[in-house]
Amino acid sequence: MNRPTITDIARLLQLNPSTISRALNNHPDVSPETRTRVQELAQELGYAPNQLAVNLRKRHSGLIALLVSEMNMFFNPSVFRAIEQEVYANGYHLIILQSNNTLNREKQNVQICRQLAVEGVLVSLASEAQELSHFAPLLDQKVPVVFFDRILPQNHSCSVTIDDVEITRLAVQHLADKGHRRIGGLFGDPNLTITRERFRGFKQVLQELDIPFEEKYAAFAEDSEQGSQQALKIMAQQPAITAFFAMSDELMVGAVQAIEQKRLRIPEEIAIIGISDGFAPEFYNPKITHIRHSGYEVGAEAARLLLGVIREEIKDPLHVQLACRLVELGSV
Repeated sequence: MNRPTITDIARLLQLNPSTISRALNNHPDVSPETRTRVQELAQELGYAPNQLAVNLRKRHSGLIALLVSEMNMFFNPSVFRAIEQEVYANGYHLIILQSNNTLNREKQNVQICRQLAVEGVLVSLASEAQELSHFAPLLDQKVPVVFFDRILPQNHSCSVTIDDVEITRLAVQHLADKGHRRIGGLFGDPNLTITRERFRGFKQVLQELDIPFEEKYAAFAEDSEQGSQQALKIMAQQPAITAFFAMSDELMVGAVQAIEQKRLRIPEEIAIIGISDGFAPEFYNPKITHIRHSGYEVGAEAARLLLGVIREEIKDPLHVQLACRLVELGSV
């Protein structure tokens, strides 16, 4: 059976649809007798208002959209948890749309946000997104957009990031302080600003430490499997490296897999340090030294920033840069 509509009720009661609408909304222009007839029939038929149409008309959906590049077991779960807690505590519900790292899907997700009349959007960009014009329809409709983690330099909306250059410098400096001078680096998708910045920090700090940068000791990989393959190639170089820097949890996992395959002992024969949310390093023995990049803090700050824009407490774009810290465990 099709979903009953106001038109169906109007036809059965031989009334105008506008009268039915007013009766359902308890409008005083409609007599009590007519309101009763309409509401009783609506209940009998199981009528429910088209909430999407109501939202579009009132421009109030109670929805916040989270646009993400991908779902994975690292970093994202704590980001999602923090965002959901913040928006729910403030009377909103969260919907999550994934782009699978493609620009076309990200554009489609923007259109879905418009169709659902969401009241704010949080975005971690797809790797194919090299400019932001596809978000213009949202901004033109005064829908607040906050970018986090994966952003572009030309972003003129609010954003939440970390200093990717500085945290990479901190990690490599720690390896150097422990006596390492042949340091391998594993980096993610080179299309991403976050990757390019961390790679830039890697090269800069080596130069400052008077350690020659060698291309053979650096590689790019999109997941832990590729990371493992690239780590094996790096370790096959002569002379062999003594330490790895991994720019993400996924690549850290790949590096550890490669080290285990080579039957090398951590930290006696090779060291490893990564940038991490702090969850994955706890599963290894020894636990992995890392620069703590809290997904929960990122998600909470991004959500609070968006809510501030929605409430018009924040008028101008704010670019928040969160602090990170070295967590020294047993892998260096």
